Amino acid sequence: MPEQTRTFARMIASLGEEAEAINWYEQRISVEKDESAKAIMQNAQKEEFKHFEMDLEFLLRQKPL
Repeated sequence: MPEQTRTFARMIASLGEEAEAINWYEQRISVEKDESAKAIMQNAQKEEFKHFEMDLEFLLRQKPL
């Protein structure tokens, strides 16, 4: 398999992992009562969104529409 295809597959996997992490944080945030803990989780979720965005941008550059 070409290196470009393997890289693409790894980035697809990473995209899914970031989406999963975003969902986990969403669930935790929705039930957290401690505001300090909730703020930390919201910040962490924001970072996961950034990672998701970077993965998606990379993939779109590899496969322009």
